[in-house]
Amino acid sequence: MIGLADEEIRAKRKRAIRWAGGIFTVLLLALTFFSNTYQQMALPKVSVEKPQIGQLSYDIEGAGTIGPKRTVSLYDQSGLEVKELFL
Repeated sequence: MIGLADEEIRAKRKRAIRWAGGIFTVLLLALTFFSNTYQQMALPKVSVEKPQIGQLSYDIEGAGTIGPKRTVSLYDQSGLEVKELFL
């Protein structure tokens, strides 16, 4: 009887280890799948085109008022006058 009970305990332990291993494997596969899916959704979508010879063109439109963030006094040691300032 003692031998039979001992074998039952070992069989239950093996069964529990198999279940734990199976659950771990399924959980690992599921988390891997969902993390890859989330990563694909979070990546920006880009398109690829063949390079062509030419210039880049930028069209910027808008309206508003520009003001200085801060004002700094500058002094010129040479004594020359500024005729035009391009911004």
